[in-house]
Amino acid sequence: MDNINFTGLRNIGAYMKPLPYAMPNTTKTYMIVNLTDDFNGKDLTEFKKAAKKCEPIIGKCIFPYNSKFIHIMTNVINNGKDLPDLAVNHIIIPAQRETLSMFSYIAKLTKRIAQMTNESFDIHKDFKYGPDGDNFIFPADRVSNFNPENPEKTHEFLDEIYSPETDRKVAIVINRHIQARMEDYLK
Repeated sequence: MDNINFTGLRNIGAYMKPLPYAMPNTTKTYMIVNLTDDFNGKDLTEFKKAAKKCEPIIGKCIFPYNSKFIHIMTNVINNGKDLPDLAVNHIIIPAQRETLSMFSYIAKLTKRIAQMTNESFDIHKDFKYGPDGDNFIFPADRVSNFNPENPEKTHEFLDEIYSPETDRKVAIVINRHIQARMEDYLK
């Protein structure tokens, strides 16, 4: 019997480690979440409202492959001075009054993910091991391209990306990055 997800969040995947093409001393985080509306919340509707408020500044913020997904990426050069950049669905979100709704939404979403129990995660195997799970997490590459000769390694990598433990850890880091960016803006 499949676990029932009551959070409105599905197919959460996250990654935070140096990538072969990442600059030295750079922390990159990636998170993908399939948003839905259910009786416990309107996650998809709330995201669309936040994105709509930002449209005059950033344009349309729809995930290229599916409008029900949100892709979050932060990038911090670890020199103690740089603040994280935030990209949502591959669009850089500047910290401005008009975009605070998006920052607030991401902060709330990542806080919820960080507090979810293992049983609350609803990650469909056909998504995780299919072309979408392989393609959605990294904006410019596929997971299978990291180990094309070894499908077992790709499978292990996907298991790591789409695991509650990894998702919670990355959610905490993204939440900290967003708070740092918002605090700097509000100074």
